Amino acid sequence: MLYFTLKFAHLIGLSLIAAGLFAALLQDILYRRSVIQFHRIMSLELMLDWYRYFALPGAILVLISGGGLVAVYYGPTDLLNTPWLAGMVALFTIGFLNGMTMSRRHLRTLFALTGAESSVSGLETLRDRGLPVFVRGLEVPFLILIVALGVFRPESWALVLSGIGLALQGTFVLALFLPWIAERTAAGLE
Repeated sequence: MLYFTLKFAHLIGLSLIAAGLFAALLQDILYRRSVIQFHRIMSLELMLDWYRYFALPGAILVLISGGGLVAVYYGPTDLLNTPWLAGMVALFTIGFLNGMTMSRRHLRTLFALTGAESSVSGLETLRDRGLPVFVRGLEVPFLILIVALGVFRPESWALVLSGIGLALQGTFVLALFLPWIAERTAAGLE
């Protein structure tokens, strides 16, 4: 009974994280497409809300239920000897720290600059800075990889590492093409 309760809580947490991250990504696209300052402020507020009210509670629920599953059913020795489980724990830890530190800080800085009467070119330069865009882009590919590791459960470190490589490639694609796509669609709206 404990196993099914923890697993159910884990799935609810995963659903909350996925909803928060995908909705924040869509709000980011809308933010980049908008040419009206009010719409940009609303998009940033909604991005912060999706992180705060969906992704963060989901991550805490996954942390508690996943920690319980690992502690009760796998243990620390099996964790290190099971590639898919170790990969899931490592990627979740990286994603959790990334989301709670760099992504939120970058969004709050953008929100503060959008609310102030700052120059649009300065705001756009800060918005498209390489590292924050890359780090925020890690969230969705890492989430997909974590789910894939849990579903397919590869027993080879090579498969886990190749999955991480594919997730990093997906992040590079998002970081490079998201600003370009937004620029092209915004130019089409004018």
